[in-house]
Amino acid sequence: MAFALILNVHTTTAATTNGTSSVNSSVSSDVTNQVSAASSTSTTSKSKLVSTSKDVTKPKVVKTDPTKNAVKVDTKKTIKIYFSEAVKFGNGWIELKNNKKSVSIKTTINGKILTIDPRAYLSKDGNYNIYIHSGSITDMSGNKLSLYKTSFRTVSSKKPVSAAMQKYLVPTSHCQSNNPKIKALAAQITKGSTTDYAKASKIFNWVRDHVSYSFYYDTKKGALGTLNSRSANCADTAHLVVALERAAGIPARYNHGTCRFSSSWYGHVWAQVYVNGKWYYADGTSYRNSFGVVKNWNTKTFTLHGTYASLPF
Repeated sequence: MAFALILNVHTTTAATTNGTSSVNSSVSSDVTNQVSAASSTSTTSKSKLVSTSKDVTKPKVVKTDPTKNAVKVDTKKTIKIYFSEAVKFGNGWIELKNNKKSVSIKTTINGKILTIDPRAYLSKDGNYNIYIHSGSITDMSGNKLSLYKTSFRTVSSKKPVSAAMQKYLVPTSHCQSNNPKIKALAAQITKGSTTDYAKASKIFNWVRDHVSYSFYYDTKKGALGTLNSRSANCADTAHLVVALERAAGIPARYNHGTCRFSSSWYGHVWAQVYVNGKWYYADGTSYRNSFGVVKNWNTKTFTLHGTYASLPF
């Protein structure tokens, strides 16, 4: 009996031991499966996060050639716009304008670079603006470029003023061409003009149309005083014409002579303006006159007393 009991005890113990082992093994297996499942879920979740993230950054212009507000740009220039990333055409609305007039262009993209190739040489003295309109360019994800504008000026067709002509460009005591008010007016009058002839004509027309004639002898007001009062004799009218022309970078001088008007002979002063290698009369004392043409006195019979860079009286 005792022997049999011992055997039963051992058998039971063994069974219990085996049962425990079996349970532990099952628990271990379940834990392993759950960890694997969690790991799998985490990996899938990360994979989903990566795959659903979207590029929303718009492309930006980082450099232009020519640079913004560049001057003396060659008329054969090909324009390049550099972006922060690779780009492609969107709606393609890209414009090049010279003084608000559209210029025919060809556009191409290579990676991060947009090339704008004018189909003809650019004009000298040109004021060019480039407009890359919103949505005309996108990055590879479709993000649209915001409106971008840049500007530049081409080389001047104007020849350097010779040393002999420099005296007709400097200010004098009565010809205050460096005065801020006169400089600002000259810039305002000539805005948009691309040739010296057009600028000179506009300045003459402005003085003729805005200054009324008032009789008195010699200089009394000078250019600045005439501008402020808007009335002058021939000498002071000439001062304002000469000052505005010089402020615009155009050589101008004074003539003094005895001229035959419709009523009689009188001493008279008028301006001359140098454009395209030629001196033009610019007598702003009469609405009948135009740039280069005098009709209020006889230009064939006058007596010239002197030509001056600075009027001496």
